[in-house]
Parts: sequence; structure tokens; C-alpha cells
Amino acid sequence: MSADEAEPERSAPPAPVSRGKLRPVLVLVGVFLLGGLSGLAVGRATANRELAHSLRRPPEELRAQMRLEGMRRHLDLRDEQVAALETLLREAELERARLVEPCQPELEALRERTDAGVRALLDEEQRRRFDEHLQRRPRGQHPHGPPPPGSWPPPGRPPPPL
Repeated sequence: MSADEAEPERSAPPAPVSRGKLRPVLVLVGVFLLGGLSGLAVGRATANRELAHSLRRPPEELRAQMRLEGMRRHLDLRDEQVAALETLLREAELERARLVEPCQPELEALRERTDAGVRALLDEEQRRRFDEHLQRRPRGQHPHGPPPPGSWPPPGRPPPPL
């Protein structure tokens, strides 16, 4: 090896990080992880609660609200448009319910035929579970039953004209 080709100087290995310096970093990382997990849990619980609340509403109200939320998300609606659309969609859903009501017996017969067809395709254990599910499913004039008193229209709003 010539003098011009001197071996590059090797640096000393880095000094190990002392526990005193590492502990605050680990505490900080732990705090951030716990905060993130807590935020995730609270967000999920809130979303589940809102979903459960939405699903307890009368179907007409739920359909109108879902349509409005979709429009609000995609159309950048102004406040006055949202208010007018709430009324329009609520009235349309109530009219839809009135139009569908005479068909309820035929719809119920269709549901029963469909359930019978589903049962025919299932094995014994699946049929047992399916039948349990059917027993929990609401029956009557409307699968969800009548809206609870005071839930529709929302409090403070007049009912739509008939």
C-alpha cells in the first residue's frame, strides 16, 4: 500500500445510549401509543353509538337522513339547502311509505316464500340458526313496526302536510 493510499481512518463505534437518556424517549413513545389507542377506541365507540342510534329510527327517517348525508357530502350544500332538502326528503319518504303500504301483504308473502327457499338450501344446523334469526326479526304491518311516539317528525318540527 502506498502512502497516497492511506487506509481511511475508522471512527470509534458510537457510545451506547445510557438508560437515563433512553427512559424519557420510551415514556414519550408509550404516551403517544396509548393516546393513539385511546383515540381509536373512543372514535370507534362513538361511531358504533351513532350507528345504533340511526338504526333505531323509523326506516323513513333513516332513508331520508342517509340520502341527505350523501348529498351533503358530495354536493357541498349550503345550510338553507340542507333545511329545504330535509323537508323535501322527509315528505317524499312519508309518501313512499303510504304508497308501499297497500303492497304489504304481497311483500310479506314474498318474504315467506323467500325464507322457505332459503331454508330448503340450508343444512339442519343452518336451518336452526336461520329460524332463530327469523324469530328475532320483527313482524307485522311493517318489519320495523310503527315509529315510536315523538320520534317522527323530529321534536320541534311540524309534521309534513298530507
